[in-house]
Amino acid sequence: MRPHRFWGLSALLASPSALPSAQATQAAKHAILQGSLQAGTWAKQTKEVFELDSLNTCDACMNLLSVLEALSEHNENPVEALMKKLCISTTHFNERYCERVGQKHVPELMYIARGVDPYSPTAKQFCFSLFGVCDPPEVREWRFPFPSLPFCDEKDEPKAIIPKKPKKPKKQKRPLRIVHFTDIHYDKEYWPGTSTTCDYPRCCRLAPWAPFEDSWNPPPRPWPENIQSPAGWNGEHNCGTPQGLELSMYNKIKEVLDRRHYRKQGWDGRGPMILFTGDISHQLISDISGSIATNYTDRFYGPRMKWLSEPYYWIFGTLGNHDAHSVNIFEPTQMGWSTRWLYNVTGTGLAQYLGWDVKRQMLKHGAYSTRVRGLNLRIISLNTNLYSRLNWALYLLNGARDPDGQLYWLAQELDRAEKAGQPVYIIGHMHFGHPDALPDQSNYFDQIVRRYASTIRGMFFGHTHLDEFAVSYSDPARRDADHAAAVSYIGPSLSPDTGMPAFRVYDVDPDTFAVRDFVTYIADMEDPAFQREEGPRWTRYYSAKEAYGWAASPPLGEEDGLTPAFWHNLTEAFERNATLFDEFVLRKTRGWIRDKCEGECKEKELCQLRAGRSQDGCSVRGEGIVWGFGEPFKVGNGSRGGGEKERRGVDSRACAETELPDVIGGLLSRGDLLEELQARFVAGNGTIRPWEEARPEVCERSTVVMPRGWNATGNCVDREATKEPFETAAGED
Repeated sequence: MRPHRFWGLSALLASPSALPSAQATQAAKHAILQGSLQAGTWAKQTKEVFELDSLNTCDACMNLLSVLEALSEHNENPVEALMKKLCISTTHFNERYCERVGQKHVPELMYIARGVDPYSPTAKQFCFSLFGVCDPPEVREWRFPFPSLPFCDEKDEPKAIIPKKPKKPKKQKRPLRIVHFTDIHYDKEYWPGTSTTCDYPRCCRLAPWAPFEDSWNPPPRPWPENIQSPAGWNGEHNCGTPQGLELSMYNKIKEVLDRRHYRKQGWDGRGPMILFTGDISHQLISDISGSIATNYTDRFYGPRMKWLSEPYYWIFGTLGNHDAHSVNIFEPTQMGWSTRWLYNVTGTGLAQYLGWDVKRQMLKHGAYSTRVRGLNLRIISLNTNLYSRLNWALYLLNGARDPDGQLYWLAQELDRAEKAGQPVYIIGHMHFGHPDALPDQSNYFDQIVRRYASTIRGMFFGHTHLDEFAVSYSDPARRDADHAAAVSYIGPSLSPDTGMPAFRVYDVDPDTFAVRDFVTYIADMEDPAFQREEGPRWTRYYSAKEAYGWAASPPLGEEDGLTPAFWHNLTEAFERNATLFDEFVLRKTRGWIRDKCEGECKEKELCQLRAGRSQDGCSVRGEGIVWGFGEPFKVGNGSRGGGEKERRGVDSRACAETELPDVIGGLLSRGDLLEELQARFVAGNGTIRPWEEARPEVCERSTVVMPRGWNATGNCVDREATKEPFETAAGED
């Protein structure tokens, strides 16, 4: 029998890490919880007994979930009110923002508290992911059931296919060009002349002074006259992306992708490819609603991409964590259809360029696979947001290995491409070596990459806002050039919050589709002409081959491409050559942040470059959390490499920000607020539901998608399984 989860403050009679084991003890502890509320001692006991004032231990975090679970059964209004009060009293943020912090995050927190068993492995994963407490959870080993596993009446096991170096043609053709841009974070309320400093996390907006419905036709001057630091026409580091900056990038892309280049090749396809790896909306989470998110997506895939694609460009897009509402929440179809609106809107937009079959695929799990017309190349777009540590919905599935069956679907698509001799590009938002990627799904994805490494010619991601890469290995225990199997190209953002606005252009072999080189283009915000009304100048920043080709061992020849082995060899060159490594770090922010990265910082950076799986990375969340909502992001003129707030922008988790840790920690560090919460709970006739032995889960445990007839050992499939590729997960149509 599973212990009932509502023991909350009932830990009063036990050590903080103890678990109730008998029904009688459980019932007694449950009674104490209600009694402490009626006696007015709950707040004091909560801090003293549960050790919640620091929340620096795993036990304290799981005890917190238990307390919140009990309180969540009544209503969320008292907690929301206290969140607002705490925010106003401890930060410079305004009342409107603080109110929305509570409205957004408290329901999310209570939703988790109601659905996750305190002290369960899932609770530990939650505490580790969000607060950095609890030991990192062990990856649940799973031998991925590949579609091409041998039959059970055969003895040989499948072997990973290590990619061979493509044979060089006698004379190389001129390369194809592929543009990659990501993380737009467009803000339609950005307005020149508004203040770059404000009482919001993001500034330069009309809304803080004069909210109105139609930001395209604003009143003449809805902001104060005495602005000391007015926003320019084309963007500021602590603000969203304005329309002028976005349009200027599209103009430069059209200039770079000159169709005459392709006519000389004699290629009969439509034209160059453009890869977009997610995040359309601005990052002021409190001001995003479902209708606003829909409007931003419609605008991007409607007039913006139609103008960019006409008359001959291919547009391949993927979903970002900021494209959803609520941000980061991608509910698997086993649980419901709350994310279907986003899949429908995005699928409809993509169908204009790629065909309606793409929309049909998108409606299932936000992913699709399609062949590029005129080329022997397949693009597979993954919804990597499903596997983010901030996707609270997954915590309620209690350990689903493959939510929505997306990973097995990916393996199927790669298997078909392998049999057809069709190279594949994978695009997604968050790369699987990122600290935000849940380690289980990251491990399973890596197994797929190792199996189909000879078919995958490149993986393209965004999310970090930084100009970087990550190498995957055929044997994760032997991370060297001989075992480098694939590379994730992580593109810099258009959003200027972590550096200069940027995009990449890849030169790829027109026959093998291997990447030969890439060039990063930037709009230098320190250029005096950056803020001109006609738009900023975009310039060539660096070529990967020119910057690094000479440094690897062996150095790249004129006709050599950027192989996974090259990228690993480059990380070894970084170890030997401090100047080369400093140049790489500077290029991550496109020249904005000049802080040195030495010693432990350098070790972690190199480790992350060699992390195709999140479990192999060296990003440490730290012991406990430093609480507080934080100050508004302040950047002045000439602030490269400035103070602590500026350096914060280099964090690779910039796109996954959430105020939830600050919200919880701030409440628990204030005894007066706990007492007020107690008074509000009692005044509202709050009660704790009667104790019971067990209670149904919020949702059923999902069925892992696997091949029909899959053998439990994971080594083979039944021969009959080939007639029906896989079973659908529970709750799917």
